[in-house]
Amino acid sequence: GRDPRQRQHVGLLIASLYFYVVCVAVNLHSVYLGVEEHDTGIALCWIIAAPWPVFYLAVRSGLTRHLADPSLTLLHASVGVTVNVIAYVMIGYARANALFLITLTLALMMFRLNPRQIVGVVALGLAELVAAIVWLRVHEPRTFTFAVACAHLGLAGSCLPALASVGATVARIRLRLISQRRELREALGQVEVLATRDALTGLVNRGHMQTLLDTAARRAAQTGVPCSVALLDVDFFKSIN
Repeated sequence: GRDPRQRQHVGLLIASLYFYVVCVAVNLHSVYLGVEEHDTGIALCWIIAAPWPVFYLAVRSGLTRHLADPSLTLLHASVGVTVNVIAYVMIGYARANALFLITLTLALMMFRLNPRQIVGVVALGLAELVAAIVWLRVHEPRTFTFAVACAHLGLAGSCLPALASVGATVARIRLRLISQRRELREALGQVEVLATRDALTGLVNRGHMQTLLDTAARRAAQTGVPCSVALLDVDFFKSIN
């Protein structure tokens, strides 16, 4: 599309494809090493890859253009964490890989989320991981090692909050820079108005009129289109000024 903001949102979504490629590659590598069953691995690849086309079509079509988050970053991060927790349940002895992928999800998304959203996604990931461990404990007691799962939970419980703290700090700096850039743009606009318009009447001043005349003269010389200057004599101008 021609909208630069729309292109930016689509570009960010295309960049997130890297995350999906890594997740699928890790899953296929687990199948290749024999630590994950072939049918389970293929099914998980489809589960991992399915969300991206949905997000892409929603953003690319412009359906999300009027939302507060047109690139659906928060929803995207939440779905990414959930998919990796599902992978944790399904991939058997290679479950530790899912923890790395959850961390990768947060690392990729932290530059677009605000601090509260980052904390919320981390809390969601930890809650889903606890639920996954409880489910495995109940339904797969023979193949599931509870001590190892507790180690996984301890690792996630220490790393993810630390990552959330870093992400929240980065988000606050990013938001501060955005605010400062907005204030600078507004200040430059005010300076431009003061430099080009008369404070009393609000009309353009002589300096700005000269700049406009020079620009029009150059355009006329380049294009061959004649340029005209009109002189107006306004009676009783003191009643206006």
